[in-house]
Amino acid sequence: MQLVFGLDWGPFSKDHEGEAQRDIFICTFSIISKLVASDGELSPKELKIIDELMKKSLKLDDEKRKFVTQVFNASRKSETAFAAFVLRYKELLSKKTEMYTWLSEVLITLSMADGVFSDPEFLLMEEFFDILSLDKEKLIQLKSSK
Repeated sequence: MQLVFGLDWGPFSKDHEGEAQRDIFICTFSIISKLVASDGELSPKELKIIDELMKKSLKLDDEKRKFVTQVFNASRKSETAFAAFVLRYKELLSKKTEMYTWLSEVLITLSMADGVFSDPEFLLMEEFFDILSLDKEKLIQLKSSK
């Protein structure tokens, strides 16, 4: 996968299933990274949400947390477009589309963490919703309420 940033396999097995899991983690945390970086600085609230996501929601062990932290940091500096990560995420999870909604909720929570749903965040969220063919009603309501 071109989106790997030169990282090794980390905690994932070197088979088809391990590669798919690794790529899902890469896409998920690259999407998150690109979104939170879009409006400038990473806020302490955003960092806390991401940390809780890794520890509580996903229950990542130390090795996987280290891997996704490397992905997160590398993708913020990467020239790879946000849309490339979303398109790969869509491809990887085309049979588990409930994951699209799950990640959209994570992204909305992160977008609202600092109390400001910035224009750059909104534009990326619109792109995310468009690529994954999600209903933008909630997104539009949130933007108009701020």
